[in-house]
Amino acid sequence: MMKPIHKLFLISFLATSVPYGIMMYFFEYSDKVDNNNQILWQPIISAVIFGLIMSIFFSVMQKKRLKKAGYPKLTDKLLKIKQSKTIETNLTQDEIFNILKESNEFKKAKIKRLNNSLIIKKKVSWFSWGEIITISFDVKDNNKIRIESKPYLPTTLIDYGVNIENVDSVIKVIKTV
Repeated sequence: MMKPIHKLFLISFLATSVPYGIMMYFFEYSDKVDNNNQILWQPIISAVIFGLIMSIFFSVMQKKRLKKAGYPKLTDKLLKIKQSKTIETNLTQDEIFNILKESNEFKKAKIKRLNNSLIIKKKVSWFSWGEIITISFDVKDNNKIRIESKPYLPTTLIDYGVNIENVDSVIKVIKTV
């Protein structure tokens, strides 16, 4: 079984090196008439080097941000892009809405009320193209709420721990009351 950090490295390597290699071939080498075999190896070597550099960068950044967020050991669950947790609270939907609106963590975010949920849309940051945080209230058990954070851009492969930080931030804000 592969370690989570190795999975992250492999995914980021494939996601960066393959498109880079194809792009390099078509932009730089496809118009050359010379049938020299060396032409094919140049974009492959460039792609491997680029993929290695980017994969190392992505893996180190992901590990560093998760460690800073309080998760010293990487797991498969932590590396998932969509994060969620369920907690129990005695607060109502309106109370949670007001608390989140006044908190420093979500002041700049857009918060919208729906029937049995709250939707928080966070803006673009250095580590993300934005996130959507959904707080769902259990109809059967009023004390349980489910907090889910996912990237706004569905093609996101690496989130640098932003989504688990969002879930933890919501929980922290709710628990402080």
